[in-house]
Amino acid sequence: MYKLQVNNKVLFSLFFVSVALVLFSSSVIVFPNQAIAAGKFTIDPKINLKKLNNPQKLKVVAYSTGQNKTKYLTGNDLNSNTATVSFQFNQKNDLVTAVHRDEYFVCAYDLNPQTNEMKS
Repeated sequence: MYKLQVNNKVLFSLFFVSVALVLFSSSVIVFPNQAIAAGKFTIDPKINLKKLNNPQKLKVVAYSTGQNKTKYLTGNDLNSNTATVSFQFNQKNDLVTAVHRDEYFVCAYDLNPQTNEMKS
């Protein structure tokens, strides 16, 4: 009798786990990422400014889905220990369609504010 109760508990646990996995996987398939469903996605890099020697101007470049975008940060954007900039990309273009596992890169360059040359 005890063995039968243990088997019932195991079967119920397996059933519950399998139902939970099915529900979870269907929600991931139906709603993988709200930003992708809208046709755009956003990259919000957080830049650590502590290691830079009083930056006056930063050039931030982001690349994804075959597109590159550039933004400049100056003044109040650089007054704290970190800076954040937002880049929005189309999920789909003539070259590719982005999915949630795609890679991207973001680089920040410390520039001389007068000459726009990169400091080394």
